[in-house]
Amino acid sequence: MLVAVLCYGTAEKFQNAYRIMAIFIATAFFIHLFLMYNDFVIHAWYGTDHAKETLAITLQEYGLAHAFEVLAPLLGVVLLLNRHVRKTVSGIIGGCLLMIAGIFVHRILLMPAAFNQIPLTLAPLGSQNVHWPVPIASGRYVPPADTFVTHHSYFPTLVEILIFAGVLSFVCTLILVAVHKLPVVKEG
Repeated sequence: MLVAVLCYGTAEKFQNAYRIMAIFIATAFFIHLFLMYNDFVIHAWYGTDHAKETLAITLQEYGLAHAFEVLAPLLGVVLLLNRHVRKTVSGIIGGCLLMIAGIFVHRILLMPAAFNQIPLTLAPLGSQNVHWPVPIASGRYVPPADTFVTHHSYFPTLVEILIFAGVLSFVCTLILVAVHKLPVVKEG
């Protein structure tokens, strides 16, 4: 939708197509939201320590990022479903950028729960119902810091951000080439 509005603008003859795209985007977002919270409910209902720890990492430690991953695309959907907003280029661009930002944060939030869930534990001698996490080597030797870690703070590296930008640029280029080479809109 973002590429379409940049290529064709918001002329009246495209408004029906933008309305249909907005409905598809909204439907996909609400299905995603249902599946994401369905997984959260299953983890909470199942109630194991492993499941509760994953939820705590996502909802407590990264609560603001989780709120952004839900609210930014929700605001984008509301904007894109509004008929008056769809008539402006800036409204469609803003709605699409909110969707993209929320999806990017969602992808980032998949990592902390995976990294901070320490699967290996050992029971100290003489202790019952006590388990210590087996430390994982960080791969870095910094003399005043600990070489072994039981908690990872994740933020994408510059390489990961550049890969994301490269894939996004490649997809936009493919769409622009397709728009230019294929007869999408009848001219004249």
